[in-house]
Order: sequence, then C-alpha cells, then structure tokens
Amino acid sequence: MSYIMPVIFMFVLNAFSAGLSFYYFVSNLITFAQQAVIKRFVDEDKIKAIMDENRRKAVSGTSKKSKFMSKLQDAMKASDEARKKGKK
Repeated sequence: MSYIMPVIFMFVLNAFSAGLSFYYFVSNLITFAQQAVIKRFVDEDKIKAIMDENRRKAVSGTSKKSKFMSKLQDAMKASDEARKKGKK
C-alpha cells in the first residue's frame, strides 16, 4: 500500500497545482530515505533477541516484581481463597 499510493497520488494530484504534486513527491522521497537509513543502522536481530529474553523472563517469573504487583497478586490470591470458602 505504501508503495502503490505515491504512484496513484501522482496521477490524482497531477490535476491540481504543480506545487501539491511536487510536495507529495518530495515528501515520499524523504520518507523512503529515512526508512532506508533507519534499516541500515538498526540491528533487528539484536532487538528481537532482547525482546525474546524479556518475554522469557516474564513467562518464567524471574523478572523483578514491583511492590504494587506483589501486593496486587496477594490481594487476588486472598480474593480467590475467600471465594472458594464462600462456595463451600
């Protein structure tokens, strides 16, 4: 979609003033250049490895819990126990 729309807009906006078509064309060129620079300098494999490590920590429970999170979990356990006692 992002590759086709500039071509379509070039024909659609061509009926308007030349400045609008030229602005859209230059804007797209700059956007494509920015994406190329970002892809060149960003190491996607390193980011994916960090994300996978954080996901494993969250699943295994080895990540550090905040005080609020531990209190919330304690309150949930107490609520579950109270509900179980109420049903019996």
